[in-house]
Amino acid sequence: MFSVILEAKKKYGYVLHNFCIMPNHIHLLITPAKNTNLSRIMQWIKTKSAKIWNQKHETSGHLWGERFFSRIIKDIDDFSTVFNYIDRNPVKAGLVNNPQEWRYSGAFYIKNDIEGFIDFCYFNQWGCQSP
Repeated sequence: MFSVILEAKKKYGYVLHNFCIMPNHIHLLITPAKNTNLSRIMQWIKTKSAKIWNQKHETSGHLWGERFFSRIIKDIDDFSTVFNYIDRNPVKAGLVNNPQEWRYSGAFYIKNDIEGFIDFCYFNQWGCQSP
């Protein structure tokens, strides 16, 4: 799944603020590039990951289930709430005790200073600005 997210970032040019890959769903906090359609990004990610999974496991069909949910982040407080919700998801599911323990998450990547996946930026009234 990591390779699919990286490939999608290169293909569509979005900013990845945070993520969490759960056993049956995925959370992405992204800012699409200008003139990029979020639905197209998500369709590509879901289709590509399902093809890879199905080929590897000799199955067919959807991998992630329902259509994705999205909404616009209103301000920095909303951004922080969503960011923290994503971090806490594996803890809430009982998979780990601490968000940084879940290796399929932005929290793990940030804690371990793994570069090239999470895009660090400052969120302000103009959107995401690189440091």
